[in-house]
Amino acid sequence: MPRWTDEVARAEIMHDGHTYDSAADFVEQSSSTYEYAWSAVLVLVFNGWFGRVWVVQEILLARQIVIHLGPHKVPQEMLLNASKWVNYWMHLSQGAPIPELDFFSPALRTRDTMVHGARLHFGDVLTLYRDRPSTDPRDKVFALLSICDPKSLQICPRHDGNAPLSSTQSALKSELVADYSKSTTEVYMECAQCLLYQEPGLYVLSLVGCDGYFPGRESMAPGIPSWVPDPSITLLPKPLRSFGGDAFTTATAMRSMFRVSEDARTLHLSAAKCDKVVCMGESHAELVGAMLLALLQGAFLTMASSFGAVYPPTKEPSVSALARTLIADLSDGTHPASPALTISFLNWLGVLVGTAMEIKRSRWNRIFTQALVLRPSRHAYRAEKLAAVVETFISTCETPEFAIRQAMETSMGGRDYTGRIFNFPRAGVASARRKDAKESQVQDDPDLFATTFNSVGLNRRFFMTEKGCMGLGPFTLLEGDTIMLVAGAYVPYVFRPAAAEGGSWVLVGETYIHGIMHGEALQAGELEFKTIDLV
Repeated sequence: MPRWTDEVARAEIMHDGHTYDSAADFVEQSSSTYEYAWSAVLVLVFNGWFGRVWVVQEILLARQIVIHLGPHKVPQEMLLNASKWVNYWMHLSQGAPIPELDFFSPALRTRDTMVHGARLHFGDVLTLYRDRPSTDPRDKVFALLSICDPKSLQICPRHDGNAPLSSTQSALKSELVADYSKSTTEVYMECAQCLLYQEPGLYVLSLVGCDGYFPGRESMAPGIPSWVPDPSITLLPKPLRSFGGDAFTTATAMRSMFRVSEDARTLHLSAAKCDKVVCMGESHAELVGAMLLALLQGAFLTMASSFGAVYPPTKEPSVSALARTLIADLSDGTHPASPALTISFLNWLGVLVGTAMEIKRSRWNRIFTQALVLRPSRHAYRAEKLAAVVETFISTCETPEFAIRQAMETSMGGRDYTGRIFNFPRAGVASARRKDAKESQVQDDPDLFATTFNSVGLNRRFFMTEKGCMGLGPFTLLEGDTIMLVAGAYVPYVFRPAAAEGGSWVLVGETYIHGIMHGEALQAGELEFKTIDLV
C-alpha cells in the first residue's frame, strides 16, 4: 500500500509499477486488490479498546507504540497509513468518514506535539477526545488531565469576563484535579469554568451537545446547566468552527462580558435579541434517510420560494442562498464555499426529489404511511404534493444564471432510484449553468454539496426567521426560539425561555444565519445588548 498523501486531489501516486493521477484514481483502480486488507483494518479499529478515553493517555505518554495482534507486531506508522487510506476509501463509498478511524491521526499528531516539548491546552484536548467512552463519566475529564499544561487546568475566580487574567495573577481559585468525591455534575461544572475564563472562552457555548435528546442516550450528569458542556453525551451537532467556521465574526467586534454565579449554576453574559425562529424545515436526517423520504414535503423549498428569485439580505439568487445556508457556507474547511456549490446542490436536489417521488409512488410507501401517518394527514405526503412544491420552487427561483429545471430533470432522468441519494455518479450529471452564462473558473463537482452536507449539515435543521433570513441550527430547535448575538462570540446562538426560571434562558445551541455572519447585524445599529441569565 503506498504512503498516504494529504494532496489527495492532485498527488501523483506511484505503486507497483503503476502511476495514478490522484488518491481517488488509486482507490477506484485498486479497490479489488486492497479491499480485503482495508476490511481487516476496519475490523481492527472497531475493537472497543481503541475508542476508550484512557487509551489517549496510553498512546501519548508511551515511549514507543507497537500494536500486538496475536503473534504479529504492527508499527504505528503502518497502522496510521492504513487507517488514512481506509478512511478515504469509506469517504468515497459512503459519503462520510468513520469516527473510529479518525482516532489515530489526531492522537499521533498530539503525540508528535508533546515529543517536541509543546504543552497541550486542556480546552483543545477535551474538544478533541470528549466523545471517547469511559465507564465512569468523570473520567471523560480526569483521563486527560495528565497530558495537559497545568496552567490550562486552573479554575479562575468568578469575575467579570471583560477583566483579563494573566497567568501570574494571585486570585486564581484552584486547579482542576481528579477528585472522585465530587459528582459528575460538579466535575463538569468546574470543567466549564476552567474553559470559560481561559481558552476557548465563550466558545464553550458551542460545545454543548444535544445527544441526550435521544432515548437511551441521556446525560450522566443530572441537573447540569444548559450552558455547561456535558462530555457524557456525544457532541451533536459538531461546532461550525471544526468545519472552518472560525472565519465567522458575528459579534467578535463587541467586548465579551460574563460572570458565573456564586453557586456556579448561572452564567450572566451580555447578549442582544436578534431574531426569532418562525418556520422549520427538514433536518439532515429527513433529507438523507431513505425511509423518511416517504414523508418528505419539501418545506425547505417552500421557504426558499417565499423569497422569490433574489434573497434580500445578500442580494444573491435565492437558490444560491439556500445551498449555502444548508452547509453554513463552508466547504473543504473554507469559507465562503466554492463557486461550484450551487451547481452541485441542484444536481443533488434532482436526485433527492426523484428518489422521494419513486418511493412515494411505490406500494411499500402506501403501507408505510398507513402505519405511521394519521388518515386525515396522508394527503400531505402524496407525490403530487411534493411535485407542486418543486414546481413552485423552480418557477419562482430560476434565474438566467441557474437553470434549475434543466439540472434537476437531467439528474432524475439517468438515475437508479434504488441507490444512495447522496452519492450519485459523476457521469451523466448536467451542469445547471446556462450556455450563455459566464463560465466558472471552478470545475463542476457534482459530489461537492452532498459530501459537505453530510458533514456540516449533520444533526442540523434548516429554518427561516421572523426578519426573513435563512438559517441552519440544531435539530432540536423549535418555532418561537430566540436568536441572540452574544458579545464577543463568533456565531449567533439559539435560546429558549427557562420553564421554571422567571426571565432566565436555556441554551439550545449555535446557529448559522445567512447574511449576518460577518457583523452585519451589529453594523445596522439596531441591537440592544443586555445581561441575560443562562441556567
